[in-house]
Order: sequence, then structure tokens, then C-alpha cells
Amino acid sequence: MSPSHHLYVLDDRTYQGKINMLVHVVRQKYGKSSILVDHFYPEPKITFKASSFCSGKDHSFVEAGAFSYTRRGIQRHLSPDIFRPLEDRYSNFNGRELLVKANNNAPFHGLKKLESGAFIPDSGIDVSVVNALSETLNFTWRVETPRDGKWGGPLPDGTVSGMIGEIARREGHFAICEITITGLRETVVDFSSPYYFESLIIVTLAPPEKNRAFAIFSPFTMQVWLCIAVSTLLIGPVLRLETIVMKSYMEERNGDEKFDYSTNNFSFNAFRSLVVQSNLLQAKYWPHRFIFIFWYLFCFYISALYSGTLTAVLVTPTFEKPIDYLTDIPEAVKSQGYSLGVIGDSAFEELFKSAKEGIYEEIWTLFNHKERSKSFFSYPDQGFDQLVKGKFIFVNSQMGSKIRAIRKGLNKFHFSRQTFYPQGYGIACNSGSPFRMKFNDM
Repeated sequence: MSPSHHLYVLDDRTYQGKINMLVHVVRQKYGKSSILVDHFYPEPKITFKASSFCSGKDHSFVEAGAFSYTRRGIQRHLSPDIFRPLEDRYSNFNGRELLVKANNNAPFHGLKKLESGAFIPDSGIDVSVVNALSETLNFTWRVETPRDGKWGGPLPDGTVSGMIGEIARREGHFAICEITITGLRETVVDFSSPYYFESLIIVTLAPPEKNRAFAIFSPFTMQVWLCIAVSTLLIGPVLRLETIVMKSYMEERNGDEKFDYSTNNFSFNAFRSLVVQSNLLQAKYWPHRFIFIFWYLFCFYISALYSGTLTAVLVTPTFEKPIDYLTDIPEAVKSQGYSLGVIGDSAFEELFKSAKEGIYEEIWTLFNHKERSKSFFSYPDQGFDQLVKGKFIFVNSQMGSKIRAIRKGLNKFHFSRQTFYPQGYGIACNSGSPFRMKFNDM
């Protein structure tokens, strides 16, 4: 038998401790097969397993079919169950090598570049997923990056970019690299069941500490300060007017006025009370005393609130208002000079691009569409490089952003309180891929 022939070695079976089938060989040549049998003891039906065999390489057994024994001898053909269900046929790839498309995208799919320019898997969630699949389904794999370096998807001109495009054109067996399952992408590729779920988050530089040059005014808002100023200015004239009324009423029963009840004196003593100094004004009339009681209470509460809040402000550093919600982005871009970025040709860009109304549509108009390279990046690392340069907002996946922030210094970045757009990541397979269901079963 020449070396070019394919051998299929079948397992031995025993019957009551005796060899039932010593050896069975299926010889395949010119597209035809035959069964050779030696030393056979009768049994109603024998099921055997076969595997491809190459000299110097390991082989494994897979179920191939069954044949029957009769008094006339062995039927030298396989029964119809050799045509196994398609899902069973891909339970074992028999060491076949699959081509996987991925980007260098830690913590999901880290790649290591060799001197030859090729990439090998390094570490990450997706690498662990593929390794588990390859071990279970018995295949090997190698990885290639997409030519345009993008995640990709269908474009308006009818082409398909990135990893999705190369899988759609069957330039690889499947792609796995934090790929969001979307309805648009499912028009050109088939996705496995999602293996990871997360949401998007807004990343900015950590807000700077507020300037304390005007910290003495920070305990109250501008509206409160305005109310205090108006109350202080009005208390003098109000007391003076009340004095005039009382003097006209009490003038016949009282002699010369011994106290200075001018507007200036009232205003000055009201201010003294506000800044926690003694009051030198004597209240002769009971309306004065009534008004002064409420004024003293007002001054006490204002003084207590101010001193307590000021102490807290000086002890605890305060920071500028961070960007915590999607609704904060338009104001930050329009009023504070921020720029906005996201991964280009991705599900993240498509989220804003396809919006017809609401906050997503409003945010889409804030990207730099004239110079796309300033708002739409090929890799998340480019977005983080832009973040450290200044006022920049980067919309990205939650876990990937936090891992990159840890590498660069977690305290340098701020993550929004709001997360949005829950999404699932799946394995993108060729349309009609026969082994996609096996991936789902894993």
C-alpha cells in the first residue's frame, strides 16, 4: 500500500474474553473503500470506530458506522448510519487547523507579534474561550489580524469592513475579539450564542480640584448669597419705617427721643449681628424687639451653616463637576471645549450613527466628522492616548476601559456613573457555518 493511501484503523472488540475482531482496515484509494476483516467471532451486529492515521502523528477514534454478520458471511459495506447528523460530524475536527481573525485587544484577545510579522495568541478571555473549544473539539488554530485593523460591519456602499468582512468573504473560519452581536452584522455572518455581557461607559480624565481662591463663598450658592445681601440691606429701612410709625403713635406720651434710630444705625447694627458681633442698639418699642428676635435667629442659623460648611470645604478637597451621564456630553462639548471619540466602524459608532432622535442622535452630531481620525479610532488604546492630552470624552466598553486605566494609572481617569447600551459578545462564523451549533453547545 503506497504512502499516499489513507488508512483508517478500527478499534478491536472482545467477546466473552476472546478476540472478536482482531483488526479491521478500510483502504481508501481512488475514491473507493473496502473492508478487510481477520479472525472474526460471530456477533449479531458490530459497531466500530475509525480515524485517519498518519505515520509519526497521533490519531484518535471517531464513530464511522456499523456492519452486520450473517451466516453467509460479512456484508462488505457500511450501513447507512455512516451518514451521521451534521452536528455530530463536527464533534471532532481530527486536528484540523482553523484560521481565526482577531485584533490585539487586551483583556479579550491579546496578541504577540513575532519577528516574522505573524501574530500568536498571548492571553485574554477570548484566547481562553478558543483554547477550551480547540481542546474539546480537537482542532488547532492560528490567528491573523484583519487587513484594515477594524472590527467592521456592512457599509452603506455594500462592502463589509474589518473582521466581519473577512469572515463574510470566508477568508477565515471565525472571528472572536470582543465582537458585539448586532442585527446589521447578522445579515452577513452567523453569531454563536453570546459568551460575555457588558455595557458602554463614558471615560474622561479625573476632574481637577476646584480653585480655592474664592473658597469663602463656596458654602452658599449665588442665590443664597443674594438673599442674605438683600435681607441685610432691607432690615435697616424696615426698622426705620417701623420707628417712624411708632413715634407718631407714642409721641404724646413720651418725651424727647434719647436713642438714635436712624436708618444707618439700624443697618449697621443688623450687619454687626450677622457677623456675630454684639448689638449696641436698644430696642425701645415692642415691634423692634419682635423683629430683632427673628433677625437674631436668622443670623444664628446663617452663621452656623456658613462656619460648618466652610470647615468641610477647606478640609475636604472639591472637584469640578465630572461627566457622569449621556446628557452631560452636549454641554461639555459645546460649553467646555471637550472633544468626543469612539471606536470607528464598530457597533459603538453604529449605535450613535443609526439613531434618528434622542440623546444618541444629538451626540452623533458632536463627533468630528470632517477629521474622522480625531474622533474615530481603530483601537481603544488610541482613545486613551487622546484622553491624557486634555479635554476629551471616550465612549468605550466597560471592562476594557478599566483594564487600560489600571495600566496607565486608575486615579487619572473618571468613569461615568451611568452605563448604557447592554451588549453581548459572540463568535462570528461564516454564514451557514456547520460548526456554529457545536460552539453554542460548549
